[in-house]
Amino acid sequence: MTRTIQITAAVFLSAIALMPRSVDAKCAMQHQQPKVLTQAVAAPVDGGGIVVGTQSVPYDLPERGEALQPTWGFLTGRDLMQPVITVLAPGLVVYRVQPNTRTTGELTDGTAVIARLTFTKDKVARLPAPRVKAIRQSTADDRRWSPTTSVTLDGTVPADAVAIVLFDAKRKARSWREVTAGASEVEAFARGRCEVVPNGTVESRVGDKVSVAWVDRYGRLSAASKLVTIQGSP
Repeated sequence: MTRTIQITAAVFLSAIALMPRSVDAKCAMQHQQPKVLTQAVAAPVDGGGIVVGTQSVPYDLPERGEALQPTWGFLTGRDLMQPVITVLAPGLVVYRVQPNTRTTGELTDGTAVIARLTFTKDKVARLPAPRVKAIRQSTADDRRWSPTTSVTLDGTVPADAVAIVLFDAKRKARSWREVTAGASEVEAFARGRCEVVPNGTVESRVGDKVSVAWVDRYGRLSAASKLVTIQGSP
């Protein structure tokens, strides 16, 4: 049984970023749970895994922490294999099996199987870089504590995309959001009232130069878009 975890990450911050400007007495702070974004994956020959994100959930639901869960593992036959964990963005990770493993793996959280990973000999091209018309920043309102960063596309979200990641000018991931295939505009950062965001998340500002990339259903990043300057709301 392998006990090694390989974690790819630039920085893990010790506190939750972007705490609210003020606390509303009527607002019970939410907390976090991991959410499996791809529950059944047939990974291509160049690799892939199970994509898991961090979601903010109401206070009455159990708190289970962020997407990175070191105690999770892959069941391969009777053995429990420690995963290779790759961090794509704050609160967005991919669980892969150890190198040179090509057997079916069932990802378990210790109590139940939560996703299944198989392998295929097929070659699957990576998604092209997002084609971006504009990236805009809305103003905060009564429903949100922070402005929303929205990406207007020249085209639509590809069928195989499950998330979008926003990077700063030095290609450091700042934030991510789930996406829906076929949409022509997506959020790259949003935070509602009472919500918490993953450790390390950075709220972008008007005037920042940023780029975005897709995460496909195999957990692979596309090429990044060109750098775009964030504009204010029209």
